Amino acid sequence: MNPVIPRFFKRLLLVAVVSVAAVYVADDLFLRLRMAYPSLGAALDVATVYDAATMKNGRVELYYNQPQTEVCVHSIFPHLGHAPCWYVARSPVKTISFVPPGRDPRVVFPAAVCDHAG
Repeated sequence: MNPVIPRFFKRLLLVAVVSVAAVYVADDLFLRLRMAYPSLGAALDVATVYDAATMKNGRVELYYNQPQTEVCVHSIFPHLGHAPCWYVARSPVKTISFVPPGRDPRVVFPAAVCDHAG
């Protein structure tokens, strides 16, 4: 096997990781700069989101009478514990799940375990 090919892909991966890290750091610094100097533009914004629940018949019910407000940041990536505004505006409906993680939502009552050996 040609030794140049694996070295090329390792370098390509390194360049990609360093590039993404550099964009994230620059995005964070620009956000903090806008927070320090509001004349550069708003760093934080508020978006309205709605809750939705999946019903037993598979339909989704939206709760428009209970809008929630969510703080978002004007950036590419999430920062300071807030989602980016472009993402919040793109998906203003949050689905509520009533099924605990790890359980099959189709099983209403789990099978009873009985020990009749005694």
